[in-house]
Amino acid sequence: MSTGRETLVMPYSERATTVRPSRRAAEIEVSVGGITATTEGREVEVTEVKATLRDVEVNSSFSSAVARSADGSALISYADLTKSAPKGATVGYAGPERAAKGQVKVSGPLNDLVEGAGIEVPDAFKGMLTDDFTAYSTVSLEAGDKVRLRAEDLPELPVPGVQDKLKEVVDYDLTIDGMPSTIKLDKVTATEDGLRFSGTGTDVDLAS
Repeated sequence: MSTGRETLVMPYSERATTVRPSRRAAEIEVSVGGITATTEGREVEVTEVKATLRDVEVNSSFSSAVARSADGSALISYADLTKSAPKGATVGYAGPERAAKGQVKVSGPLNDLVEGAGIEVPDAFKGMLTDDFTAYSTVSLEAGDKVRLRAEDLPELPVPGVQDKLKEVVDYDLTIDGMPSTIKLDKVTATEDGLRFSGTGTDVDLAS
């Protein structure tokens, strides 16, 4: 019986074939690749995906293994969040006070955001959209794989109707794909590096 900690780095689908033939391991740490988050056709990488698997039991043919419990974590950097954001928007750290509330900063040239969103503005009003846009979005996690960004503090805009339409664009969801189905992410924290996720699972099949 193995009682030590083993560290593996591999795609999730390959884990079962790399567990050492000890039939049971008290704890295994794995790093997982190939996890992404998508929104409206835009795909970004989810990094630093790690899991600590406990009480891992391998079957008699060593073709599969099950962890009775697991803790998982992952990160989406601000650079990747910006790639997923509406055209013209940059997503960044909102500072410690707002981060403690689960908020991120969404900013960019107002005219670029309006044009990127396809919002039609009469020529007579376009000269009023030259300022930079800044809003703060609250981040939440739903159903273990859906990341929701919702603007809380949208600035007053000088052109009628643009504010509501812009909010519809700035509010968006990301779906995380590829996490083990039995590990449910249940917490998201805004950090200086990006959005950090954590979660737990039971009876995690290393072959799935």
